[in-house]
Amino acid sequence: MRGAAINVLECKSVSKWYGETAVLHNVNFDVAQNEIHAIVGENGAGKSTLVKIISGLVPVDVGTIKFEGNDRTFAHIREIQNSGVALIHQEPRLFPDLSVLENVCVDYQVGVKNKRFNWKKAEEETKELLAELGCSFSVHSPVKALSVADQQMVDMVSALRKKLKLLIVDEPTASLTPSEVQRLFATIRKLNASGVAIVFIGHRLEEVLEISTRITVLKDGEVVAVKKTSETTEDELIKLMVGRNIAASTTQSKSVSSQVSLKVSDLESPGFVSGVSFEVKQGEILGIGGLVGAGRSELLETIFGLRKRTAGEVISTTHGSINTVKQAISARVALVPEDRAHNGLFLNRSINENLVITNLNLSSKVGKRNFGKEKVIGQELIEKFRVKLSSATQLVRELSGGNQQKVSLAKWLKQEVEILLIDEPSRGVDVGSKSEIHQILNDAAVAGMSVVMVSSDMRELIELSHRILVMRNGRIAGELSGSNISEEAVLRLASGLATAGRGN
Repeated sequence: MRGAAINVLECKSVSKWYGETAVLHNVNFDVAQNEIHAIVGENGAGKSTLVKIISGLVPVDVGTIKFEGNDRTFAHIREIQNSGVALIHQEPRLFPDLSVLENVCVDYQVGVKNKRFNWKKAEEETKELLAELGCSFSVHSPVKALSVADQQMVDMVSALRKKLKLLIVDEPTASLTPSEVQRLFATIRKLNASGVAIVFIGHRLEEVLEISTRITVLKDGEVVAVKKTSETTEDELIKLMVGRNIAASTTQSKSVSSQVSLKVSDLESPGFVSGVSFEVKQGEILGIGGLVGAGRSELLETIFGLRKRTAGEVISTTHGSINTVKQAISARVALVPEDRAHNGLFLNRSINENLVITNLNLSSKVGKRNFGKEKVIGQELIEKFRVKLSSATQLVRELSGGNQQKVSLAKWLKQEVEILLIDEPSRGVDVGSKSEIHQILNDAAVAGMSVVMVSSDMRELIELSHRILVMRNGRIAGELSGSNISEEAVLRLASGLATAGRGN
């Protein structure tokens, strides 16, 4: 740490129950003005609940919370926000139909009766903050037109507009590329140097070790360790978090079939995908790398038939041409989207309902549902994919990020899927669940399934992929395989520093 400083935040003996379940138990946590304090732990360890209590979103049951020495245990959320506390959620909390500027200023309070809001000044300030974060999109763009990564930047700008004393960032890098992560980290360090205390929640431990000064480890709602970052390692943190060593991802099968399963030829989707051609073989994991905005997610959506296509072909070698979502599903193609909360799951429906929604053909007859069969299918998938839950009737929104992702995957893989399109498989997922999801993908490939995977996690992309296609501006900038695969090679192609082509 950089010298003595007052504690901006102090939590003492904080406990929280939901019914008879203890989510937090006797948690002690503090943050000094001059530090970036990280909180790590598996999904369900209590991280998000703790920061929601700190920011006033959730009331504390037992314990005290002090902000700059003043008791804020039962303060109203508005009072806490006005004290200089801001929380940036893992999933952006924005109004999709409003503009960037309107979202940034939506909670602005004028303070003087009958004084009109100065939109011109607000626009200038917002533009300056966007430029500081390296964002190129317009303040007048509707938020729904932005990527998840850009929406997180809007959330950040909204927080920066206030007189911050404590900034809490919950998994902010999940959808960012390495260069965007570094730009975000530079902003966080700049804020910290100016006197803003930072609480950083992250699953990517290499990033946690890079950005933090202290680390608190939570497990099953309790603090199991508080470490100076300079005195710990990634391996030690993993063992503290999960109580066991996590093996590296199983090396993918080297015996990829010579049989092509998917052919994409000269694919065009206006403004997103331009002249993309490639093939995928049976048993192959084909990685798609590139910067946010390069067209990676849009490519998967176009292949699946979700996005309008103006030219090109998508052909399953066993089922023929694919032009619509219905044809894609009939050809045994599945899509697991990046934003599972909005596009991959029915959050307000039960776990079992989510699991059987793509499997009704297996449990119904002549259009009549068999709820007994649905229950059997759901339980089979819950056990196979090791979904941690209290009941199959539990709402899926109550699950941790890792378990939500398992449900999003499991609901497709009960079918005999031949081609899996998956976008950011470990976004917002803890190290234990991430390892399990990687094993699921590896096992699927070994069994003969073709996997096309978009990932911004460079380690994940390199460890899982047999080949990597790198996208830039909607096109394939190059292909990497074998010993040519490296983080530097991916970044050079993604940024335009390497010559386009195959086998770079």
